[in-house]
Amino acid sequence: MDIILIPLIQLIDYGLRLYIWAIIIYTLLNMCISFQMVNPYNQFIKISEQFLSRIIDPILNRIRRIVPFFGSVDLSPLILIFTIYLIQGILNQILIRL
Repeated sequence: MDIILIPLIQLIDYGLRLYIWAIIIYTLLNMCISFQMVNPYNQFIKISEQFLSRIIDPILNRIRRIVPFFGSVDLSPLILIFTIYLIQGILNQILIRL
């Protein structure tokens, strides 16, 4: 059982790490677009933002329904990252006990 479970948990952990980086890149990209540091009509920027939006916004929208905005600050990406760290901690504890 451990032969299957350990690589599966490690794969989930790597996927969560990748998702955290996607959240960070998505947040920074949106900030750069908002502050007009990058051209939103650039094809690469547009495609990158659309792709990241499709994989991240569904979860962020659920968090945004619960957590209100503080002025113009959106805390939902930070809450999502902390939640993922919590899940990773639980997975690491499971790996230690196997």
